[in-house]
Amino acid sequence: MSKESFKDYKTRKIKEHRDKIPRNYRKTYDRAMTGRSIRAAINSQCIECMGYARVEVKNCVSPQCPLFPYRNLKSPDFDKDNTPS
Repeated sequence: MSKESFKDYKTRKIKEHRDKIPRNYRKTYDRAMTGRSIRAAINSQCIECMGYARVEVKNCVSPQCPLFPYRNLKSPDFDKDNTPS
């Protein structure tokens, strides 16, 4: 049995992951995976993290997340510098 190349492995893993994403979020994921859209990558990760519940992304209060400073969303519990008020 031949060993799978890294390129084939990567393609297979991305396809497997994509197949689990709800259809209405796949376009954002696809755009993110091209590597040309940082915004799409952030949006895709955040929506996945919140169980594909868009309203939960708006309500995210996880300042320990590396993407939190880039969300451009304000939580009522945080000031403009994303520090607890």
